[in-house]
Amino acid sequence: MAATQSVFVAILLVCGTVDFVNGKLSTSETLPLFIVFVQFLALVVIAIGAAKMGFLESYTMGCFAAILACIPFVSPFMIIGIPFGIWSLRLLAEPEIIQAFQTADERRKTA
Repeated sequence: MAATQSVFVAILLVCGTVDFVNGKLSTSETLPLFIVFVQFLALVVIAIGAAKMGFLESYTMGCFAAILACIPFVSPFMIIGIPFGIWSLRLLAEPEIIQAFQTADERRKTA
């Protein structure tokens, strides 16, 4: 979801940047452009963290992405990402999941 929404946010960011460069945006209208940029960065972090969580590569990045997904205006598609962020945090707190991350990490170190 985060990857999909980041495409839409990137389009908005590119359009706003082009308007700013062409002088169609005043300096007082740059705050929304900055907010869109921050949202884009957060969505990219959520997408990367979700991928790392899915491949059992980084527990910390998975937790960080799940926490970011719980923030309303950063969450993918506003409301839809919040339940998935809560669900991810709940799953990441289970001992079996923590053990799976540790086992995968040990396998990577020996390989």
